[in-house]
Amino acid sequence: MNNGGFDALFQAIEHVETQAQDSDGNVAAQASLQGRFRISSCQTTPPPPITSNKRPASESPQKPLPKRGGGRGRGCGRGAATHSKTLTTVGTKTLKAKAVILTDPPNDDVFTSVRWTTAEQTSLFTHLFSSDSDDIHTKWLKNKDHVYKKYLEANPLVAERFTISSVANKVTASISMYSYIREYEEFTGGGGDADLQSMIPESDEWHKQRLTLAKRGGKSIGSLTVKKYRDWKDNGWYDRFEEHMFLSLEARGSVGKGSAKL
Repeated sequence: MNNGGFDALFQAIEHVETQAQDSDGNVAAQASLQGRFRISSCQTTPPPPITSNKRPASESPQKPLPKRGGGRGRGCGRGAATHSKTLTTVGTKTLKAKAVILTDPPNDDVFTSVRWTTAEQTSLFTHLFSSDSDDIHTKWLKNKDHVYKKYLEANPLVAERFTISSVANKVTASISMYSYIREYEEFTGGGGDADLQSMIPESDEWHKQRLTLAKRGGKSIGSLTVKKYRDWKDNGWYDRFEEHMFLSLEARGSVGKGSAKL
């Protein structure tokens, strides 16, 4: 081989080595980059399961059931009801029943759920028992419901709030209250009571003490209170009843017995 051939061979070898060096350099660079930046797979690994320390609901402590029923200052006003549970065993089952016990008797002066105003009571008593209603009072003694019906027809505003039965109940309760006041008016005892003597006559305390003494003395005064007594006196209801009711009660032997039967 001549010198020219050797030179060409050496140049070819150098060219191949140069390419190999470039190739090695590129491979090293890629390896270096792969060391710096780790290429992750597209497939994600699921996270490990979370272990819960929470107890099952069946093992958790249960809150006590709320207590029901009135207590001091809750639902214990006039007419409130006390609920008590009664246990009844039938075979292998225990039944619970609620019993309702009235804590306060109904007011015998109010028979309906709607209270009568002072003006309504005055109008009714004047219509039935005033000295100017002799004819109406006579009809009332014979057929009370008919008179109540006519009264409601003549007073549509009252008819919107009350029925014939409501009027009848109101009159019955009012007759009883009138008889209680009459019993109290006829009470003459208490003259020797030291407490009564030290009080101002006709004051609220004086009447309250006299009512207590009248009950002790056997007078039938029912649910009469100082307030009711003053309402009947101040509004003239007692005088209205006196104009007709006293004669009606006296004729039937009911005066002084607290009777309301007519």
